[in-house]
Amino acid sequence: MNDLPEQQVIPVKQPPVSAGKQLVSAIEERMLREPQDLVKCVHLFDDYFRCNWWAPAPGQNNRSFDWGTSATHHVRKSCFLKVSNVNEELTIEEI
Repeated sequence: MNDLPEQQVIPVKQPPVSAGKQLVSAIEERMLREPQDLVKCVHLFDDYFRCNWWAPAPGQNNRSFDWGTSATHHVRKSCFLKVSNVNEELTIEEI
């Protein structure tokens, strides 16, 4: 009576988290910043990262909402980094 084939469940494997992506938060914590800066870092490839310092627009009050932050902040500084992790010690070189 049931002419439909039985559905198969295919497990989806999650890609392993690369060592570079694991370092992102550690790099963000170690970067120097000004009082209202928000530092965001992304893993590009191998040992290379890009880091942006987001800051409120000049004259903006500090009462912005989370959803408004992306519209009212600008990239104050941006740089590329080469990061090595030897024996749990980060070496960060600005390129």
